Amino acid sequence: MAGPKQSTQTSPRRTHVSRSETTRSKVMAAAIEVLFSAGHAATTTVAVAKRARVSRGALLHQFPTRTSLFTAVAHHIVAEQSRYRREQIVELNAGKKRFYSAIEINWEVQKKPAALAMLEIMLASRNDRALRESLASLIQNGDRLRREAAKLAASDLGVDDIDTVDDMLQLHVAALRGLAIHLTVGRDPEAVERVRKLFTLYERRFAADLMEKQKAKATGR
Repeated sequence: MAGPKQSTQTSPRRTHVSRSETTRSKVMAAAIEVLFSAGHAATTTVAVAKRARVSRGALLHQFPTRTSLFTAVAHHIVAEQSRYRREQIVELNAGKKRFYSAIEINWEVQKKPAALAMLEIMLASRNDRALRESLASLIQNGDRLRREAAKLAASDLGVDDIDTVDDMLQLHVAALRGLAIHLTVGRDPEAVERVRKLFTLYERRFAADLMEKQKAKATGR
């Protein structure tokens, strides 16, 4: 005798979760687009809902305030940036090649609309205490991750001056963000790329100097 038939119907809860995830994905993408194209002042829940083609009620169900929306977008951007970096660098062996490749990968990250959207959120937090406090843990975690990256970079270069490498990484990110902004305000892309390559040359020379100092330290010279 045949056994009981398996139900092929999706449970209401699973359907609800799936719809929520779909809405969230649409909202994240739309918020990044609006932040990038119009800036944080124009990124209202109404504007994001319209761009995402979801009802404002559906958006507010997940993100009841602009602060909660911006905070979620910031976390989403950081997670996606981290995933992209890991995917690009996972097959590279440790050493100088990986260090130099990371420099190029970071430029690709900073040129993406999401990176500029993140800057808009950071700018918004300057005069928004609630947003600033909401982003505090993300900023602290970013500092921790940068420190871990500095340790990895120092290992790739074969140096033990992690503090200086950490400072170099902060300068690296700040400079690339500035160059990415230049691209968005209509600067000549070829000129920006020349400047970016010049900065990369400085970074390589700085890294070479660190390695030379490490070698001198090891040999007692």
